[in-house]
Amino acid sequence: MKALLVFFLGGTIFLLIAGILALGYLGFIPGLSAAFGSDKPRDLGVTYSEAEFDGYVAKGGSELIAMPESDGVKTVRSEGTKPLTAGFTGEEISARINYSPWKYMPLRNVQVKIHDDGTLEASGILAVDRIAGFLSQIGGTGVSDADVRAGLSKLGIIPTDPPVYFKGSGSVTRNVATVNVRAAEIGRMPVPLAAVNADEVLTGLVNEIISGTEGLKVDSATFSGGVLKFEGMVPEKIYSVRNN
Repeated sequence: MKALLVFFLGGTIFLLIAGILALGYLGFIPGLSAAFGSDKPRDLGVTYSEAEFDGYVAKGGSELIAMPESDGVKTVRSEGTKPLTAGFTGEEISARINYSPWKYMPLRNVQVKIHDDGTLEASGILAVDRIAGFLSQIGGTGVSDADVRAGLSKLGIIPTDPPVYFKGSGSVTRNVATVNVRAAEIGRMPVPLAAVNADEVLTGLVNEIISGTEGLKVDSATFSGGVLKFEGMVPEKIYSVRNN
């Protein structure tokens, strides 16, 4: 199920990266973020432990395997495929992200909250030093690590890792995503959704990541009743470069 996280995270994080560039271009002036607590992620009231991480991995069914890092080679890859029907809570998804062993997981202190009506909220800290590795993994964005750092610099939040926030809804049917972005923030500054074509950008990238992930087929992925419900095929094995 790490492949499912890749497309879920990939689209959302790239939207936030696009927001960084747009905010910098539009000349937003940062305030006294630390004084007002905006250097910390929003508290969504979601708690988790390694038990939720273990529960996610057990449900996901993919064997997680460490691999060495090599120049020009993806830091996450998959092989094989197997059927999966499962549901994942916000606590389990939060734990899977926070306890991820992947070296370039670009978020930490993450909380994912799935509301009964299917609305999704997520908050966390964007790890700036992992952006280059993350962009290299998902590929095809046309955005470089230097672009992101320049945007953050214009916002006055380099070298600080900024808090981020996302609210929206979406689903996937037969490998085709539908996404609606309601709000996104970088360091508590609202991302200008219209300026970055948020729905179109996020939907397009999610679809690209799904189609490019070996062994992943999403018959249905929906958020409802506080759970991410998945039906489809997932990789049998997930290889990743690990943290030291």
